Amino acid sequence: MDIEIIEVKRSDTECIIFKVLKDCNLWPYILMDTTYDEGGNATNVNRHVYIFENYNVVAGDYVILYTHKGTTEHFKNRSGSKTHTYYWGFEEGTHIWNNEGDKTLLVKVSEYKFTRL
Repeated sequence: MDIEIIEVKRSDTECIIFKVLKDCNLWPYILMDTTYDEGGNATNVNRHVYIFENYNVVAGDYVILYTHKGTTEHFKNRSGSKTHTYYWGFEEGTHIWNNEGDKTLLVKVSEYKFTRL
């Protein structure tokens, strides 16, 4: 993968921090809050799904996905790279990762097709 999760912050301002390892577009990435069975295996029940927008990032950049509402921003950070902030859109104070059993699943989609119902 061209991006990796480096931290999940479980605080009042819950967010997931990613580091961009290689120049890429964020579009093929989908983040999920997955459920797990008693044995610790992922199930097919995904409670929350976030699809990143079509946006190019470069190696060394950071992407921060906040779980609350906000406005997407792209800015130069103290290290000289860029930080890209995205917002999942939940009400302030909503926690996605609320216990020790929760896990994130980052997926890179190679092909897709939308079908109108």
